[in-house]
Amino acid sequence: MRLIASDYNQFTGFTEEMWYQEPTTKGGPGKVTIRRLQDVDAKLAENKVMFNSHTSKKPSFSDSDGLHQVASIPMGLIEKWHSEGFNWFRSTKKERQKILNDGDYGKLRTRPGRI
Repeated sequence: MRLIASDYNQFTGFTEEMWYQEPTTKGGPGKVTIRRLQDVDAKLAENKVMFNSHTSKKPSFSDSDGLHQVASIPMGLIEKWHSEGFNWFRSTKKERQKILNDGDYGKLRTRPGRI
């Protein structure tokens, strides 16, 4: 396979690559593969800084007029979940809470405590 095109979208943070594989039989069709990548290291590092900025065991949410950010989820992960059958945008509050309270997704959280 050889890379035939690559495009980085600064707004979304996605890189799309197009790869071409020569045909396996003479005169047969080749194969094009499109790969989407997103570097999430900076977003997860930012989440960690926000999470660690809360020093008390019970965070104070009084600075937010009742609304506060509890997580920041990279779009690439939301797309992955969608391809696996879970639509974040059409899920219930309970379903979203279950995911965000799961320790496997702790790096998405920006505030301590349970949702």
